[in-house]
Amino acid sequence: MEQARPTGDSMRLRRRFATLRRGVLLLPALLPVLILVPLLTAPPALADSARLRDATGDMFTVEEGATTGVAAPDARIGDMVRVRFRHTRDRVVVRARFVELRPVGRRFTLWVDMRAPGGRRTTLGVQARRDDRQGHVILMDAHGGDLTCTVRHRIDYSRDVVTAVVPRSCLGDPASLRFSVLSEQWGRRLHFANLDDGHTATAPGPLHWTGPVRAG
Repeated sequence: MEQARPTGDSMRLRRRFATLRRGVLLLPALLPVLILVPLLTAPPALADSARLRDATGDMFTVEEGATTGVAAPDARIGDMVRVRFRHTRDRVVVRARFVELRPVGRRFTLWVDMRAPGGRRTTLGVQARRDDRQGHVILMDAHGGDLTCTVRHRIDYSRDVVTAVVPRSCLGDPASLRFSVLSEQWGRRLHFANLDDGHTATAPGPLHWTGPVRAG
């Protein structure tokens, strides 16, 4: 068990995450039509869980501060394969499987955006850094403020799996939640990152959400 770690720069992280998800990463004439796809929403879930199956070889590389990205079909670390979201009466469980996870590079983050009825947004980050390969948890409100909450997580490099467990009370005990997910793997320096939107094989763009996953 651990307290979600105050980052000291949560607003910056929140702005960067929001920018990535607003679609500023545009492929230069590679997929001009696909990048302009409107916001997609999956049909409502009928149970207390939702699953995503993502294509492999669909990561994109973006330089720090850039507004364009290029396809990186050979990138493997951080390439999502499957993600499952479970919403029970007392917790939310996120489990993501990747093509490969390795304790390399400057930083890896699995970002999960959660939206409750009425629009309340919470962002979860499971982040591993060079000096912290087992990782820590970031939990932010919609304004980038740190949320104090006891969250469990595990980065299992041997199985290429990241798991996080968030108490429902930290999210306001919502009746249902929609989820959006993005992975971010940085190289040896904070110069470029490989990104994967777990909902689509196109570049990260307009926010994609699961259907509402009710508490059950």
